[in-house]
Order: sequence, then structure tokens, then C-alpha cells
Amino acid sequence: MKSIFNKLITKPAKDPIADYLIWLNDLGSLDEITALQTTTKHLTKFLEDDRFSVESRFNILMKIDEFNHPFIENIMLQYAKFENLRPELELRISETAYYYQRQLFLNYRKQIERSETQDTMQFAWNQREILFARAMQAAFAMIKLRYFRHQPVPDAAWTQIYSLYKLAEDENLLDKSIRLYEDTGSTSISTMLVQASMLDSLDHSNMKRQDINLICQLLRKLVPSINISKNYDEKSFLFYIDLSIDKGAKRVRNFTPTPNCRYWNMEGISLSIELLTNSTNIKQSLESLSLPDLYGAPSLMEVINHLYTEWSKSGYKRQRRKEERKSTLRTAAVTFGIETICSQMKFIANKKAMRNTQLDSVKTFEERLQSHSLSKNMPTTLMPYSVGGQWTITDESTKGYGAVVSKELSASIKPDMLIGLTLDEQRESVVIGVIKGIKMLSNGQTHVGVEVFSKQASLVQVTKTDNAEDNFVTKSERPTLNVNGFQGLYLAKEAGVTETPSVLLPRLRFVHHSFYEISNMTKKVVFKLGTPTEAKDDWAKVPLTSVK
Repeated sequence: MKSIFNKLITKPAKDPIADYLIWLNDLGSLDEITALQTTTKHLTKFLEDDRFSVESRFNILMKIDEFNHPFIENIMLQYAKFENLRPELELRISETAYYYQRQLFLNYRKQIERSETQDTMQFAWNQREILFARAMQAAFAMIKLRYFRHQPVPDAAWTQIYSLYKLAEDENLLDKSIRLYEDTGSTSISTMLVQASMLDSLDHSNMKRQDINLICQLLRKLVPSINISKNYDEKSFLFYIDLSIDKGAKRVRNFTPTPNCRYWNMEGISLSIELLTNSTNIKQSLESLSLPDLYGAPSLMEVINHLYTEWSKSGYKRQRRKEERKSTLRTAAVTFGIETICSQMKFIANKKAMRNTQLDSVKTFEERLQSHSLSKNMPTTLMPYSVGGQWTITDESTKGYGAVVSKELSASIKPDMLIGLTLDEQRESVVIGVIKGIKMLSNGQTHVGVEVFSKQASLVQVTKTDNAEDNFVTKSERPTLNVNGFQGLYLAKEAGVTETPSVLLPRLRFVHHSFYEISNMTKKVVFKLGTPTEAKDDWAKVPLTSVK
């Protein structure tokens, strides 16, 4: 009777894994970013915790991964979707996601390497390949997050991925069908590697996060399953990876096969991209390729045309500059955004006008001397616009500049930003350009490529009007300023820079196919402005082709 009573009061045995993971229960009460930051701290400690067996460590790691999967998926989705986040929020999201994925990768890799030394290790069905795939998925996410920030891929990232790939290859895991998580479709290690390495084959310097994410979606849809080969077939293979080189996919060109190279057939995706490029009904073409959810994506055709140039058999061509740039070394002050540049142009124009007025007045020597001595004690005039710092111009051509930007100043720049460059030797003129390329350098600085729009831009007042009558003024008096108008930039025809006059206007103020009164200090003209040739960030560039 006593033994039965003892059995009834005996406490059940504790589950050490459940006890270790009790902190997961608190994550549900936190916001997603804080939950991921908390998990990252636990993963960092777990990496050095040797209390559990390899089997137990795998179970713990997979439970942590699965519990946080909805958090990281939602964070990545929102980060890719919204381009104009507050800088501090963007940095917080980026760093939180990156360091979470990094700790996840380091833990998976360490446990996989440990398991290689244990012949008695027993895995559940499909568990082995899922572990490899999740480790590689975390690494691919780290790389994509670097693309989002226009930063270089982490050192040795591809080398570490290829190390795992070779282990999976030796164990015949590459082509086994797996589901990474319950809410994801079937894939394979080979397919994941091709998708990620093809993304690395592109130049991301001009791409926004939305563009990069769109390419990822296209790759998942157009490459749902693919096999990788060790044997090179010149007629079948356009791309390859070299497992001995810390780099993603390369296009076959001036190529000598080696045992470290792996290849795949891109015929299907090449034909699909050609179909979309040449389509007269893009909605119907997307539906035929099971891509209807991509219809309406802002930069869809721009991305597809880029992929056609880079990936197709017939459309590929090496991108080269139309003209060589010459090396130089000089500094320039930079301003960002059309409104700031307009304020700068107005300040310079007023400064010139004031100086010209002073020159027109006749002063005696004593008066000029008195003015000079007084000016030394006068306070410096504050500029009514903000300067984005100093850039070092390292190369230039008629149509562009290359500049090196410090790490501190580079955080605020992004592709398609309109900028004004004031060179040290030409402080009363502003070169108008747009950022086309951003490349992180190994020393932490950034190289920025700038396309020149104009070296002789002038400030104009722009007012929307319903009056389409000829309203051309040639009198020397200034036209009446309309308080309902706004400022823009007139870009005249310039030899070697542009063949067509145009205006740069604030994007949100511009209405397509409307009449606008455009005036400067001496005249005004009414134009009907049609469709912009470019409309990016906060600006729209509209050609002046017809005068009314």
C-alpha cells in the first residue's frame, strides 16, 4: 500500500529541453524586433553551451528557429516592402534581422560539423537535409540583407556556404525534396543554392530593396526545382559556381572547367524572361507563368529588362561605359533632393545679384576701405539650405562623376537620389546629377557613381495653369510671382550632356499632361508637360518638346 502511495506522489521527470526553452513563452508578449533581439542573445549563449548532446542541441535549435520563423518572415517582408523608412528604424530592422540570421547560421553550422564526427548519430526522416537547408537559408538571408543596404557580402560567406554544400553533396542530400517550415513549399538544397547564387550574379548597386525582393520572387517562381551538375556541357550551361572562390554565380565566359565548378541549365528561366520582355500583354504573360501576383509591381518591367540583359541567351551583352572616365582628385559639397537644390540655386542667384548691385554703385576709395574693414567683423551669412557633406571626386567624364564618400555620410544616400555638386573651384555653380551606383569599399567607405543631368541648370518658378494661350513675355521686367507656384530646375541643351531641354520638378507636385507657366527672372512661357522621361525618388524629369 505504501509503494502505491509513493508512486502517486512521485513528481514526473523534468524535460531538460523544455526547461531550457521556457524563455520562448515570453516572446509572444514582445514586439517582433525585441523578440528577435532576445532570441539572438540566447542563441549567442547557446553556441558555447555544451550541456546537451548533439541530438538534443539539434532539437533545441530547430524549436527556436520554428518559434521565431513568423517574426523574422514578417520583419523581412515589411523591410523589403517599404522603401522610405525612418533611418533609425531601417537601421534597427536591418541589424536585428542580420544578427539573428548570423547566430542561427553559426549554431546550425557548428552542430552539423559536430555531427560529422559521430557515426552513431541518428536523424529523424528528412531531418538531416532540413538542417543543412536551414543553415544555408540563414546564410542567404544575411547576404540579401547586405544587398538591401548596398553593403559588401560578409567575408568568406560563400566559402562557408560551399563548405556545407560539399558535405551535403557527399551525403547525397542535394536533390531531396524538403519543406523548410510548415508554411513553405517544397524545395531542395540545389534549388536554394542556384536561386541565391543567381541573385549574387547581378549588380545590386542601382537597385532598391523592392527590386531585389522582386527578383527573389521571380527566382522562386521561375526556378521551382533545378539540378546541379559536375560535368560541363557547353551547349546547356550558361552559369556556374566555383566552390574554391568566395563568390556566387558567374556567367560562362573565357572559361576553363575545373573539378571545383558546378553548373546548371538556365534554358527555362531564360525563355520565360524573354517572353515577359517581348510581351504586348504583360498581365496575360504573367498569368501564363503563374506570376499574377507580380502584376502592378512598380519596377516590374525595369527589373525584367535588366534580367533579360544579364541572364538570357540572346539578350546578354557586357555592360561598358560609353566613354572612359579620367582620374582626378578634388572635393565637392553635396546637397540632396530637389527642394534643397532649388534653395541652394536661389541663394547663389541672390548672392550674385547683390554683388552686381554693389559693383554698379560708385564708391570712393575711403568708402571701399571702410566697407572692407567692417566686413571682417560681420557675421557669416547662414545658408538657407543643408549641405550633405564633402565628397571626394576620384574620376570624371562629360556625363558623370565617381566619388568616394565616408562611412558616416554614406548612410543617407541611395540610388536615384537627385544631388547638387558644388566643386571647390566652381563655388557659384551647381552640377545637377542623380546617384546611379553605390558600391561599398573594403575600407568602409562608399564609391558613388553619378550621372550628370546638367552643368548649367537654372532656377525657374513653375505654376499650374488652365490657360493654354500663348503667354510669352520678352520684356525685361520680372514676371509677377505666383504664390501658388513652386520651384523647379530648367536644364538647357548642353553639348555632350543632353540633346533635349527639360525641367526637373518635385514629383508630388507634377501632374501629367497639364499646362504649366514656367518663368525665370526675365520671361515666362506656358508649356504643356506630358510624360516624364524619368520619375524617381522626389523628382520628375520632363522634356520640353512643345510650346503653347
